[in-house]
Amino acid sequence: MKYRKKETFEAYQMTKENVLNDRFDSRKWPEWIWEAWHTPKTEVGALFPTSEDKLMCADDSGLRLVQRTSTRIICFNDWILCGVYGLSVISDIEFRTLYEPVESEEE
Repeated sequence: MKYRKKETFEAYQMTKENVLNDRFDSRKWPEWIWEAWHTPKTEVGALFPTSEDKLMCADDSGLRLVQRTSTRIICFNDWILCGVYGLSVISDIEFRTLYEPVESEEE
């Protein structure tokens, strides 16, 4: 049998431009990311910056997302998903392979 994900969710791509330009004015981000930005970094669902000396690679955005089982590094062009289980991070390649836009709110 084949299966399709039933969940409809919101997603926001953390491009280099919107991370660097909007990091200090997070009001431009969707409300659910803004709320994560203002969640204490010890709590699940928190989105927070790390210091530049702790960047892991050239594509490291300097942002971290606390998930239920781990803290994820967010690289430039990764997507943050807001679904039934909270926030999660997925690479751009995975996102474009697995998902397509929903044309209307009813789908």
